[in-house]
Amino acid sequence: MRISGYFENNIEVLFLALVICINCIRVVLSLGETTAILYGLYLLCLIFLIAKYKNSFQRVLNTDGTVRKFMLFIILILIYASFSLLWIPSDAVFSIYLKFVLSFGISIWTVAMPIEKIKRTLNSIIVINVVYALILILFPNIADKALGSGLNYLNATLPLGLALTMTLIKSLNAISKKGGRVIMSVLWIAISALYFVALVGFMARGVLLFPPIISLLIFLFMKNGRRYVTWLLVPLFLGVLYLFFIYYLENAHDYATSRMLNLLESTEEEDRWELWSKALSEIKNRLWFIVGGGIEAFRYDSAIHFYPHNIFIQIIGEYGLLGIIISAMTLWHVSKGFIQSRILANQMHESDVFYCVTGAFAYYTLTFCKSFSLYDGLPLFIMIAFCLSVFGKFRKLNRMLPTDSKFFNT
Repeated sequence: MRISGYFENNIEVLFLALVICINCIRVVLSLGETTAILYGLYLLCLIFLIAKYKNSFQRVLNTDGTVRKFMLFIILILIYASFSLLWIPSDAVFSIYLKFVLSFGISIWTVAMPIEKIKRTLNSIIVINVVYALILILFPNIADKALGSGLNYLNATLPLGLALTMTLIKSLNAISKKGGRVIMSVLWIAISALYFVALVGFMARGVLLFPPIISLLIFLFMKNGRRYVTWLLVPLFLGVLYLFFIYYLENAHDYATSRMLNLLESTEEEDRWELWSKALSEIKNRLWFIVGGGIEAFRYDSAIHFYPHNIFIQIIGEYGLLGIIISAMTLWHVSKGFIQSRILANQMHESDVFYCVTGAFAYYTLTFCKSFSLYDGLPLFIMIAFCLSVFGKFRKLNRMLPTDSKFFNT
């Protein structure tokens, strides 16, 4: 009874975690790039979020100006995307538009989630990816079958990279914060190692590089509550990363290791600059940086037929000045919220959530700057909403230390 009650009380958490980890389901079930299950999960997730937070959502809008701006940005983008359907008529584009609407619907409703529910969502993502990693390691043919059915290896590894980012951050936070348990840091490192072993079987590089870089950068902002212990264990953390790298070189496919070692070399095969240059040239020549080309303009324009593999270039090209302003404002509000809330977060027991949502936002932003389309951006949109929600709740404390943990459940 308790288990069923727990799931009933957290049904929206489960569906939100499943939506973020949709590619785990695709790989395990060998579904390829099918959208039927994706749309179904999106819709169910949105329904459960609305049912759960229909009362608190209005309260959040009334009290948080940043959230109101976020909602306004979404409405403006969707209005422009709707109008662009008039000059880019295509069944495929309408399908993408529908996914875009559902994605923004989910992300805007997540701002009403309390910090405790956000924490459970992040932990659910970690658990789902533990199961996913074990399946990939124990049954390697499953990944081969999924990739053979048309699923891109970047999609297959995207959720693992998110989970790896969060577990590395949790391990460093457990080391540094006063009262943190070293045994928990060891546990998070062990889970990170599991993710890493699962990722070695793929050709991806960013998913291996971004998590440790992000976690180490975020570590610089953590309050060092145990200075001597921290500076003793951080070299150990770096040593573990080095062992991961050696393991990768010895066990990954030769093609993957050569791509990793040649990361800084500029070749047409390795480097995205040529693709970005072509996209920017089209934006300039067509004046898309002013008016925008409309939803999926890059891919469905008869003279282009590609998307730029950079979310910011895509936003500028398809939404013009509107996209530029909204992108800049979103980055500004997330960065400002992080800076304003950091000191207070370091004094709270929920600092894990604060740093994990920040790291997740950074991970998806970097990943979408080198791969993926804007219209696959639901995980990024959710992390933006999580950041705004968490930072907003910290701001409400007005730099005062919490005296009642119930704050995190309201």
